[in-house]
Amino acid sequence: MWRRSQRFVFGDPATWGTEQAVTITNTRLYGKVNAQAWDRLHPRRTRRAAWIDHEGPLPIIEGTVIRLTVAKLPSGGVNKPVWLWWSGTGSCTRWTARSR
Repeated sequence: MWRRSQRFVFGDPATWGTEQAVTITNTRLYGKVNAQAWDRLHPRRTRRAAWIDHEGPLPIIEGTVIRLTVAKLPSGGVNKPVWLWWSGTGSCTRWTARSR
């Protein structure tokens, strides 16, 4: 992922910068759930797969990257972060996490 020529590396928190949105909630199944979002990031495009026949410069597709972390999993498994990508029309100005 990239932001204004700066690389965003998922495994390196030093490259993340300040998130645009944060929410923390406690749930019965997962304990403390933390959601962070960074806006206006875009993947680096290459001329492979879907873009192989594209003529002209490749488009920049900005989006929001969301990182979800939980304190525990109901199964007792390893609770690795989940990364989500959102890119669409309009803006995602309000989002919340709810307990089950």
